[in-house]
Amino acid sequence: MKKIFILITFLTSFNSLLIGQTFDGVAVSGNYLEVVKKFKAKKYKQTYESEGSVHLKGKNLDKEISLLIMYTPKSKQAYSFTVIFEELGNEILLESEYDSFKAIFNEKYGEPSLNEKDYKIYKYFSIWEKETYRVTLVAAKEKNQILIGYYNLLNENLNEIEKKQLMSKTY
Repeated sequence: MKKIFILITFLTSFNSLLIGQTFDGVAVSGNYLEVVKKFKAKKYKQTYESEGSVHLKGKNLDKEISLLIMYTPKSKQAYSFTVIFEELGNEILLESEYDSFKAIFNEKYGEPSLNEKDYKIYKYFSIWEKETYRVTLVAAKEKNQILIGYYNLLNENLNEIEKKQLMSKTY
């Protein structure tokens, strides 16, 4: 228990110092209630919440989006945002949107560490990963949608630790 408290204190203290990932000016870091409050201040509307996640709807780049915020089970720290853009009309538009986002991310994060075409259910799939963050860009085949994932790897690791602790107490 003491180790977890020290880890949570460490992560909370240094999360504010990290040059972490942000979406719409909000960092993938901190207590999820504060994160949700920041998005609501930007006119996002909460549609539902279940254990470990909050779903919001809003506008970004003049497009309707869904935003899924994932958080840790005990300390309630945000560890990922998934941005889901509205369906595009056809594959040509999908490829164009994907290429636009990929160019932005290549400039911001460098070349992707993984870059796939026709990967499982995705038309295109790219990952940019560094020591403290991961960004994913997906062009989903079925609905012609762009999905962008922003991950705080320190908090994602904290999520795994907390889940294991809860499981070991339960079983």
